[in-house]
Amino acid sequence: MGEVSKNIEYDWNLILSRSIPIAAAVGLVFYYSDKKLFVWGSLAAGIIVSGLITYSKDSRKQNVFTSSALVILVAVAVLIMKKLWTI
Repeated sequence: MGEVSKNIEYDWNLILSRSIPIAAAVGLVFYYSDKKLFVWGSLAAGIIVSGLITYSKDSRKQNVFTSSALVILVAVAVLIMKKLWTI
């Protein structure tokens, strides 16, 4: 049987340096804006921009997906914190 390689290498320096500023901007929009269309539009734009910037530097798909997932993770964390603090 063929062996499956589980040694996936991520370029964390690239992922973090490109995604953190975009994720912070999306997080601020999620926290301060009350307009739903603007909030979800900024999330979609942040995911796309983060993925495209990461893809332009390194086209390995695990880096692109991790970069986009980081933006989603920050947005969800901010949304949960905002809901918990307004109770």
